[in-house]
Amino acid sequence: MSVVARRICSSLTEALDAPASVRVLVIDYNSAEKTAPSGEHYEKFVNLERLILRGLRLGGLPPALGRLRKLKHLELFKCELARFPAFLGKLMKLESLTLHGLDVRVPAGLQLPGLRRLHLVHMGLTKVSNVALGAARLYNLDLSHNDIRTAPPELGKLVGLQFLNLMSNPLSELPTELAKLPKLRTLLLGGTSIATRKASRQAVTLLLPKVRVAWS
Repeated sequence: MSVVARRICSSLTEALDAPASVRVLVIDYNSAEKTAPSGEHYEKFVNLERLILRGLRLGGLPPALGRLRKLKHLELFKCELARFPAFLGKLMKLESLTLHGLDVRVPAGLQLPGLRRLHLVHMGLTKVSNVALGAARLYNLDLSHNDIRTAPPELGKLVGLQFLNLMSNPLSELPTELAKLPKLRTLLLGGTSIATRKASRQAVTLLLPKVRVAWS
């Protein structure tokens, strides 16, 4: 496949020159053109696989985004949103979702079972999102910088999980079910209440002897 047929674009004007050839579209606060696609634009990106929007005033995202049948990766980083894009549940091919610093709540009923990588960072979460608990194929989960006080035992059902970041949450303990995760290799606990107490750190080490745990 030619380079043109798999091109990466960093502006909407460039992308609209040949929208069917665009696989990756990145628009952020460093872009010369800080315009996000409208609904009619998304209809043209029929082969888009990765969409990354950073630091933009979006207001809302058009429902047409939910019709991007080939989209595998979506990142919304510190964008201004008036409401959560409910149509995300229609993105059946989505494997990677990053929501960072958005002032909207993630709906409790949102299900994305095909996700393999989920980052919900600085999202004001008070508990582990159902999006994570319902994604059985997850291998990478980042819930850092939230207000999560309890990690549910259901995390032990994510048997493919390899990387878990719970940094900067007021967690005081972990569920013993984490020991059921055969592939878990990395656990980040810096900035949690667990990290500040020697007895809690020792309990985690005994629970997960083969896991690399970072305390800072």
